Amino acid sequence: MVRSPMEAVAPTILQRLRSLPHDDVVVDLPGGSHGAALDLWLASDLPMLVAVPERLPLEATARLLSSVFARLARPWLTERFGLQDAQLILAEAWQQCAGRTGTWMRSVAKRAEVPADDLAEFVGRKPIHLLLNRVRRADDIDVGHALVTAAGHGLGLDLRFRAVLPFEDEGWIRARRLSVKLSGVTTSLLNMEVDDFLDRVETDSEVPAPQAWGCGAESNQGESMVGP
Repeated sequence: MVRSPMEAVAPTILQRLRSLPHDDVVVDLPGGSHGAALDLWLASDLPMLVAVPERLPLEATARLLSSVFARLARPWLTERFGLQDAQLILAEAWQQCAGRTGTWMRSVAKRAEVPADDLAEFVGRKPIHLLLNRVRRADDIDVGHALVTAAGHGLGLDLRFRAVLPFEDEGWIRARRLSVKLSGVTTSLLNMEVDDFLDRVETDSEVPAPQAWGCGAESNQGESMVGP
């Protein structure tokens, strides 16, 4: 018996994905995915996390990152203490830190009496690539960098800030049409952002802080990035 249909078919889905005759396959999982869906996501070559710099979506992102930490830490703890004790350690540490993701990893390490650096090295062994969507202001760029710091310090996760998509009311509608006329030239709406993302992955570089964006709206914190 399984907890959800997804849990039953996840191994088959993963096997089929790996057998596809394509160099690159994009798998779009629903927001707030848990359990077996997270396993599929973490098994990918480039797990990408899309976040929105607003309070409620950021709270959901924090919960998702906590789930990722638990999913990755559980086998490491199970190998050392057994499954039942591993579950207990995670639960008691969560209560001890009062549900604050910023101290959970260290609370787990303290409760298990293991070096926090060893646990962080295990859960952070695979990079997760952050894409910040619906960015309105240069200040929002700092949210992405803050997420990276919080995920690393609080959960030991290797989160890397790779790309930014500015807010645009009809952007995704036009993106689904594959192209849009800009200045008389037909071009893919997301070509530049996708190219920037892939380039940063290849060169292992992150989105620069707002102060490094040169002149214009991007360089002035608090000013709109998408016009008046």
